[in-house]
Amino acid sequence: MSLRLFQEFSPITEEEWRREAESALKGREISSLHYSPEKNIHLKPWYAAKDVAEIAGQLSVVPGKFPFRRGNRFHAYGPGWQIVQEISADQPAARQILQETTNENPDAISLSGYFRKPSSAETEPLLSLIDFSRTALHLDVAQKPVQTVLDLVKILLLRKMKRAQLTGSLYNDPISAAAITGKAVHPVDMAHCEGGMINGKNLPNFRTLGLDFSWVHEMGGTITQELAFALAVVTDYLAFFEETQSPLSREKILENIAVTFSVGSNFFMEMAKLRAFRILFAQLTLAWGETNPDRQSPFLIARTSRQHLSLYDRHNNLLRGTTAALSAISGGANAVIVTAFDRMKGPENTQSVRLSRNIQLLLRHESYVGKVTDPGGGAWFPESLTDQLAEAAWNLFQKMEKLGGFTRMMAEGKILQLLEQSAGQSDIDFATRKSVMVGVNQYPSQGETFPEVHTNEWLSPFEVLRLEMDKKSARTGRQPVAFLLGLGEGKMQNARKNFARNLLGCLGIQIAEEGEWEKIRPEVVVLCSSDAGYFSEGREIIGKIRNEIFGARILIAGKPEGIEALGADDYLYAGMNALEFLQQLAATI
Repeated sequence: MSLRLFQEFSPITEEEWRREAESALKGREISSLHYSPEKNIHLKPWYAAKDVAEIAGQLSVVPGKFPFRRGNRFHAYGPGWQIVQEISADQPAARQILQETTNENPDAISLSGYFRKPSSAETEPLLSLIDFSRTALHLDVAQKPVQTVLDLVKILLLRKMKRAQLTGSLYNDPISAAAITGKAVHPVDMAHCEGGMINGKNLPNFRTLGLDFSWVHEMGGTITQELAFALAVVTDYLAFFEETQSPLSREKILENIAVTFSVGSNFFMEMAKLRAFRILFAQLTLAWGETNPDRQSPFLIARTSRQHLSLYDRHNNLLRGTTAALSAISGGANAVIVTAFDRMKGPENTQSVRLSRNIQLLLRHESYVGKVTDPGGGAWFPESLTDQLAEAAWNLFQKMEKLGGFTRMMAEGKILQLLEQSAGQSDIDFATRKSVMVGVNQYPSQGETFPEVHTNEWLSPFEVLRLEMDKKSARTGRQPVAFLLGLGEGKMQNARKNFARNLLGCLGIQIAEEGEWEKIRPEVVVLCSSDAGYFSEGREIIGKIRNEIFGARILIAGKPEGIEALGADDYLYAGMNALEFLQQLAATI
């Protein structure tokens, strides 16, 4: 029996929707809401069936079937996704953290480093705490892959375990490691990579070609670049081992691949990224003659972005990590790592590890997101976005192949050039607050200071500036004060006060809005009023401030035409380069 719903409602045409939308926009055209998050990706405010008409045949393909846009075989027949607990093996508290973690029977443990890649002397005592029969292992260590695999086999023999019981992956990606430093790939490193896989034949369920492309995201690359670079690197590995007549078959190489991406907090873009990669990887392996579904779709690991972690107001990192994890799960990641929220202050501790794990446990047991195989399946917007990303990345990949492939472009410096270009645009968007990071370049938390911080992570320019201001305040014993002086009509006054408060707070300046400025002696005074109020009272007020507060910087919130005649020192307005303004202000107070 079929149930037809909403028959009493007459159908609404797209034109009717458009008229209603433009009415709500008060005359603006609907096209004004179109935007491009990156080159060749164009997003609309709404989607219809016609937007996915060309790929309609793929939308009905079930998970586990080519082209795998709806999930691979793991999702079709497996238990959802693997919750991975990341632990820095090179920190003193690693053993204690791991002991507490293993008591919770985690799906998987990732042993990596905070200050540097851990040595075998640091990881061996930790491996003894992990029950491989129920916990997967993902390793990123300084030891050569050949010896690492031999050590794992030895552990299994000592424990009298079957080799098939060890699951997980080994980071073993000399091409990406070289790309991060900008150096050419050394043939010896490729030989060690091959040796790790050869020894890995003894570990049938442990992937020994772990490729990590999180560096593309963390260095400011676009999603299109992440996908294209990943395809190009996989191609270079397949080509290299074929050209060098490796004893490893193509089938064995593909079976050993695990791919790691960073995921940010742009939910739909990150979800579509993973879906697009499965399509592209399947297309790539098909071009190499592979038709086995188990080899056409790799094991995907998603790590929440470290670039999106903030030092200040760091509990927002929990929210960003949750959004990123949800996008990864919705996109079909096989394993998810939620980075510790306080990593910007130093290595994780027992509390931050617990919170990282609980984020995923809540998503699994409270939100039930693991019960839905492909949340974006059939939805017009995610499907259209998936297709756009796949097409853009495939085109870039083809251009790279014509230029000689990833390794050659890397040796010629072209990969870093592409990343510098994309990162440059990202920096501009961040500086002008076109892209917002709550607590960093917008809506800062007041009264939060960290005069001494030791971190091994990337800090945004806003946080570097604020940190220097806090250190200066600690040395001088006084935190600079900005007095927000309201004039005239209340609505506009409050709006401009909010704007000034959010902007100046990013510098760590104390905000004062009440009291007598003569007693407060602020370093900065911001006039907040309507445009008419500035022209009627501004000149007199500015003159009074200059007479009574020697050396104070006088700013005006807003920049109406002709305001320069009032003689203020600078202006705060929407679209300004907030970073440059704050840098200049910091140098004068």
